[in-house]
Amino acid sequence: MTARIFLGGFLATALVTTLGATAHAQVTGDTFGTPDTLFSNASRTPVSYVTSYERDVSTGTWTQTLSYSLVRPRIVLSTSGDYAAVDMIGGRGLGTSSGDLGGKLSYRAHKNLYLNLDGTFNKVSSHDIVSESSQRRNRLKVSSQYNIAPIRCVTLRTLLSSEFQQDHTITVRPLGYVSARTYPVVNAAGDTVRTDTLFVSNQRDSTFMSGRQDGLSAQAEWKPKSWFSMLTDVTGTRVLPKTKSYLRDFGHASDNSPGEHVTPTLFESPNDNELYRTKLTYTGLMVGAGTLTLSQGRSNQQFFEQLLRNQEHLSTDQRRAALHAERPVFRGTVFSLDGTLDRTLSQYALRTNRSSLVAGKSLHTNLTYLPSPYSRAALEFELDDHRNSRQLTGNGLNRTRFLQANGAHRLTQRLTIDAVGTVSLTSYLYEDSVLDQDNVRSYINVGGGYRVSSSCSTTVHFSRSEGHIVAIDASRSGNNNIQSTYQLDATLRLALGPTLRVGQNYLLNAVYQIYDLEAAESRNVLSRIRRIDTTVSDSIFSFATLQLIHNFLFRDSGSFTRSSPGADRGYSVGSETYQQSVSATVNLTPAAGIQMFATQSLGNTRIRFPATRSETVDNRWTLAIGATINRSMLGNANLNGSVQHVGAYTERINPGDPLRDQDDWIAGVTLTKDF
Repeated sequence: MTARIFLGGFLATALVTTLGATAHAQVTGDTFGTPDTLFSNASRTPVSYVTSYERDVSTGTWTQTLSYSLVRPRIVLSTSGDYAAVDMIGGRGLGTSSGDLGGKLSYRAHKNLYLNLDGTFNKVSSHDIVSESSQRRNRLKVSSQYNIAPIRCVTLRTLLSSEFQQDHTITVRPLGYVSARTYPVVNAAGDTVRTDTLFVSNQRDSTFMSGRQDGLSAQAEWKPKSWFSMLTDVTGTRVLPKTKSYLRDFGHASDNSPGEHVTPTLFESPNDNELYRTKLTYTGLMVGAGTLTLSQGRSNQQFFEQLLRNQEHLSTDQRRAALHAERPVFRGTVFSLDGTLDRTLSQYALRTNRSSLVAGKSLHTNLTYLPSPYSRAALEFELDDHRNSRQLTGNGLNRTRFLQANGAHRLTQRLTIDAVGTVSLTSYLYEDSVLDQDNVRSYINVGGGYRVSSSCSTTVHFSRSEGHIVAIDASRSGNNNIQSTYQLDATLRLALGPTLRVGQNYLLNAVYQIYDLEAAESRNVLSRIRRIDTTVSDSIFSFATLQLIHNFLFRDSGSFTRSSPGADRGYSVGSETYQQSVSATVNLTPAAGIQMFATQSLGNTRIRFPATRSETVDNRWTLAIGATINRSMLGNANLNGSVQHVGAYTERINPGDPLRDQDDWIAGVTLTKDF
């Protein structure tokens, strides 16, 4: 009964106090407002409550979620809430918490008239040993939507809304240093009589914003033919928020006496948003399909900037045109084309270093060939240009060219081959030509798979990738280099019986980094990797399984240089690393929904330095024992949890060496209950 009372109060708060929604216009893609299909299927989702707690060596996390929904021919109700708290066990006083309550109530008053009530309540807080911050965000929106079809091929939709907004932020922070600040002292007449100096060491700020945002959205859809349609959206919102701030500075005066200064501020600034969008769609089956979308958005926003402790003003202007077209060329082949033009202007009043004008254009083409279920091929080409301007730094043009080809074919019932290759060139052309740079990359992967039998299969792939970074100016060309990677991958899957399985992964890898200039020859390096991973698993009985895993890794690295100009490069090994690990895991299922496991592992790491003929050896033992449970209880409740103990230590080479022992418990539990 206690659980039911708590859940009922939680649900009532979600429904009555803050029914959730967003503060933006309800236009997402081609979906406008409340769709008719929302009321189609009557249903009721029971109140679902989920709570969980997880604790490991560094954090303790408690989460709760609650949800409920109801669909009737005229009413749709949905609500949800969640809360999460995280304590950083390893850090004194560190932690965060966040919570959300939200819901939506829709009423179909008439065939074409909808009334909506939406709202959200949100709180986020964080704290450490010396500072803390808290932010609340409340939204409550009332909206009405009306749909009409004045003529056969035209549909009009309108949406009116009013949203009540509140934001409250509290920040307590020490500066970490002492800053001398002067404040004028005025008399009753407003005249400055003197100036006080306060040596500030701590700050406490409180900001409260309230306002009502009114919005209007309209959508018109014209579909004169089954293969052609035009969709136009217009959205506008405006709000006049009042922002009250109390900025408190704490410190000491010149005579070391404690001092405090409060600076109250009040801002009333209109915020508005406008969005226009038109989309043309063509779906001619014989000659392909295409869409053309034109959009423009403007916004004028003012908000309190916490770090600067002042009112920031941001204005944006966005324009975009997008074209998509696709057409079948011949049987099994489709050609598609996408092109965009966009321009975004952002202007900040305080943080002027963030102001920018970005203009871009891109073209993407794709040719896909699917002649049968056993073969595929594709060719892709992309051009992208973006120019940044009106920035303090980094103004210039970024230009990317990208080409990719891939394909696969099943030669026989057993043998399949595949390949993929890419090449790209990215050029950075700055107003300061000294910073100009080119980045060339290429990649190729060729391989296939072979099925020997139903119980044995293998795959092999070879790949090569290369990247060349080139600084154009001679003064910055000292770091120009080519990095080449060669890799061979292989897998083997083998079934030795009804329950015995063996799997192996193989890898050979070599990475070269070669600098362009002969003066940088001594910086050339090479690293190599050889790796084999083996897994053996077997079901001993119906309630027990056994798994053995062995991992082997060899890695070396060193210089790859010429002893003299014109000579062949030689490899001088600087270090060699051998890593091996072997583990055995036993899983037992004594009862339905309960599983117990134990894993014993030994890891060995040996690092050799040929130049000094020295080496280090590390042997580490680990034992993990745990259990998991996933069972139904109390009718329709479900309990899901796990507990695990991990113990480990490192063998001592010398009597005085540290054990680096580990003794940790990790646990988590989740309870799910429907009412």
